[in-house]
Amino acid sequence: MTVGSTPRLLRKPLHAPHRIRASRHLSAGWLFVLLWLFALAPRAAVATPAGQYAVNSATSSVVPCLQVGSAYLGQSTSPNVYERDVYLSWTGTITAARLVGYEFNANSIKGHLIKVNGVLIGNATGQHNTETQCRGFKGREPFSWPIGDPSILRNHAFNTLRIEIDPSLTDDSSWGISRAQIEVTGIGVDGRHYTQVTIPSTYFNNWSSYQDEGTWTHIMVPPDYRGDTPAPLLIAAHGFGSDGVDVMFDYHHAAAARGWLMASADFHGEVWNPFYVPDYATGLP
Repeated sequence: MTVGSTPRLLRKPLHAPHRIRASRHLSAGWLFVLLWLFALAPRAAVATPAGQYAVNSATSSVVPCLQVGSAYLGQSTSPNVYERDVYLSWTGTITAARLVGYEFNANSIKGHLIKVNGVLIGNATGQHNTETQCRGFKGREPFSWPIGDPSILRNHAFNTLRIEIDPSLTDDSSWGISRAQIEVTGIGVDGRHYTQVTIPSTYFNNWSSYQDEGTWTHIMVPPDYRGDTPAPLLIAAHGFGSDGVDVMFDYHHAAAARGWLMASADFHGEVWNPFYVPDYATGLP
């Protein structure tokens, strides 16, 4: 995504051990939202990510990290199960669907289960077992798992992605999928397209899962957007105890209804200190 100038961060974001939805703290000043209207002047370049997507398709929001097992969730009461919700919205008739993501740290197929809305759709491939952290995996293509029965998907709603380890079938203590999302295709299908990208940044992300690779940024492209006409870009910056996914869910409906692009980044540069305590159920602060 290319823009005509660089928005300046007005306040250095903080992070705390307690997860608080940023939109609840507008009066406290923890969240600011910048609305940047693209100019028609020649210098203003318009973001055109639509070419990345299949024709007649829609994609769900992205789960940055699905990770499971005692190596990641050892203090959890249920370390062998982990799930997160993604939002999916489309029009038209879907004829095929799949889960897309970057598999990591899975040493085998057996005992590594993948479910969508409680339905088993596949297993780990066991092909990318050298990676041990959630990240962007630059230069690699993601794996995809067909969803045999697209009717299990909920439209204009949240869908649950779940991965598991069955200790009776494998000795693995952990595995995961990075940047997991659902893609649907079909006749006349259109809808929102979400993606997560890594943007080079001097802002230091010191969560171990970031691998010092840059700033994770979430993008939402509204239905019918093709990139040939300038559109406003809504940039949402999360507040204290939140992240880019949370703040995107606060504003994505309003942005999509207006035909606006939306972006929100993860700002996690201030959490590594003696008072940092992760939530062992999620791995997040």
